[in-house]
Amino acid sequence: MLTALGQEHLAPLRSNPALQEEYDEAIQFGTRTGSRAGENNQYIYLFDTISLPFIDDFTKDRRKKYEFDRNDPNVRETPIYGFRIGTAFPAIFEAMYDTSYNYQFDSANNQWDSTQNPVTYIEILDPATQLPSDTDTVWIKPNGRIVADTLDTNVTPDFTYVNTFDTIFLIPSDGPDVYWKSRSAFVNNSYGVLPPSYGVATFDGLDSLGRPYRQLSAGSSYGLADVFTSAPIDVLNKPLGGGIYTVADSIYFSFFYQPQGRGEIPEEKDSLVLEFYDVDQKTWDYIWSVTGQGTKPFEQVFIKFRQGKYFRDGFQFRFKNYATLNGAFDHWNIDYIRLFSNRAGAPNSPLDDVAFTEHPVGLLDEYTQMPWTHFKANPSEYMADTAQSVAMNNSDVNKNVRFGVEVYEQGTKVFNTDFSQNTEPQFAAGSSLEKFIDIQPFAFSDTSNAKRYTFDVRHVLNTTPDSRSENDTLHYRQDFGTFYSYDDGIAENAYYVVSAGAQIAVEYNIAVEDTLRAINIYFPESGEDVSNRLFRIKVWSSLDPVVELYESSLRNPLYSPYRDLVQRFEIDPLAVSGRIYVGIEQLTDPIIVGFDRNFNSRFKTFYAVNNVWSLSSFDGAVMMHPEFDTTYFPYPVSVPDVEENREFDVNVYPNPADDQVTVVWNELDDVQVQIFDLQGRLMLDQQSFGEQIQMPVQGLSNGMYIVRVASLTNQRTSTKRLMIR
Repeated sequence: MLTALGQEHLAPLRSNPALQEEYDEAIQFGTRTGSRAGENNQYIYLFDTISLPFIDDFTKDRRKKYEFDRNDPNVRETPIYGFRIGTAFPAIFEAMYDTSYNYQFDSANNQWDSTQNPVTYIEILDPATQLPSDTDTVWIKPNGRIVADTLDTNVTPDFTYVNTFDTIFLIPSDGPDVYWKSRSAFVNNSYGVLPPSYGVATFDGLDSLGRPYRQLSAGSSYGLADVFTSAPIDVLNKPLGGGIYTVADSIYFSFFYQPQGRGEIPEEKDSLVLEFYDVDQKTWDYIWSVTGQGTKPFEQVFIKFRQGKYFRDGFQFRFKNYATLNGAFDHWNIDYIRLFSNRAGAPNSPLDDVAFTEHPVGLLDEYTQMPWTHFKANPSEYMADTAQSVAMNNSDVNKNVRFGVEVYEQGTKVFNTDFSQNTEPQFAAGSSLEKFIDIQPFAFSDTSNAKRYTFDVRHVLNTTPDSRSENDTLHYRQDFGTFYSYDDGIAENAYYVVSAGAQIAVEYNIAVEDTLRAINIYFPESGEDVSNRLFRIKVWSSLDPVVELYESSLRNPLYSPYRDLVQRFEIDPLAVSGRIYVGIEQLTDPIIVGFDRNFNSRFKTFYAVNNVWSLSSFDGAVMMHPEFDTTYFPYPVSVPDVEENREFDVNVYPNPADDQVTVVWNELDDVQVQIFDLQGRLMLDQQSFGEQIQMPVQGLSNGMYIVRVASLTNQRTSTKRLMIR
């Protein structure tokens, strides 16, 4: 009999590996300050000024990507010099501030003769314009001085001018679709609870790389955390030569905010702040703020442009938060930012938009992912009867809304539901709706003989009128890999059990008899380092009565430095089928594992204290996956993909590597595979057609490298980090 003991806990995370993609970008394309390691170059990224209206509901990620190709002809490369003499740019110039003399010995007269050095005019150059900003009148350092009738060449110059020979790279704009200059806020679909549209920007104590602003060694710290700054906006000139904006045009700035959401509650001292940029004074003005509090529905804020100083070309705004700086604490979510004119009734006018708002549930009945070979054994058995999605009617009137689901295989539509059979004629104003769409008798095609396979699934809604259509379609990938999982690959919390010898188990029903090769576990960085603690991996066929199939030797948790969250722990090959439980037994102190709050497998999660098993009391999914392959190839699960031109799924193994690595991508294609060091220098370069390539790396020094895979048939690329040891 399973009982409840209340020994389990959830905790905030101390890092967010979902942002590792941005970390990969940073080390490949430049640090957060905009320069590559070992260089003094400056990188100036240009932005298009955005005309009104400015609307961002975070359905798409419109943050600037700080990367560029040096071979792009549109990138302007300009040398930076500190000074010049005439038309020359010498590396150094040793100068004297008074007239200097060179000395030569006249052997005929047995005396030293002196020659006055000419005046030298040094032009000091402005680093931005490379135009002269000042001129110094100096003399060259003499060849020595006469001391006791002897030439002493040890002369110290009054000043040494040095040219660093830096370079300015002027990188053109990515276009008007870039709305944000900074990347510190986390654009995601995990942390908001029923936002007005799918996707939010989340603020916490982590930087843009998913790491704490301050480490635990600095003690509990508090201060300014994320600063999220918009691209420049023209709030002066009306589009198409329509004149200039004035107060009479009723320009309002509005947004929705929510404290906590699925994250950690912000305390009273924590705050979310909005500031506007004064273009003339070049200062940021305080506009609005809110202090910490528990989660609540998203609330809309309206701010009218009353002062003429904000009616400027180049206006900007920014949100920032004050939080605990050593982890994923004190969360705020913002959504649906709008800045435009003719909003005279703005504070009382609703948002006339029906939008998807929550992560769609996949088309599998129980899992977010399962092995492709297992699914193919009986596809219809593992399909859900309905597709589930959640939408929000943000208007003040009931709406007639039609819903549908589409499935694409290798770019070809293979299934769609009938819109006319899935209509909500009275979708209530200001409410959310959980829609269930009948998809029977559809099942994913089982014809591919690949080891892993992917389908593109789209949830679609339609209503008229609707102010914003781009949030009416959600894309996600239904991946079939080589493991089972209940989670979406992103952890919002950490899960642990307090008790020496405590055990955690997750139930899986294995579709066919197969050999269990490994257990993949995500160990998040939470409030304390658990990497030196000990645990055993276990597999059971029953918890009541307890029937143990496997127990490993003692292991230590591993923190992943990579974008792929889980760590693979190989076990002795174990033949299994039917119901099994995979998990861990901690030796003494708690072992902390990742916990996904968006998908709920509570009734498949168990824990034991003093060998008494209990059902978990927390809604969510513990991130432990049974693996049925000899080489682990993780796919992100149900990742939203609003862009048709998505990245490759790429894996590199073994990692770390000694003498050779295998690079695998997820479909047949003609690709270029390059390996760079952290200074951006190309170390290896090969082209291949197929799904994988082997590359020798024994000639590379120990350390971290970047593997870049680029399609030669389209613009898709992906990067992975590789450790050489």
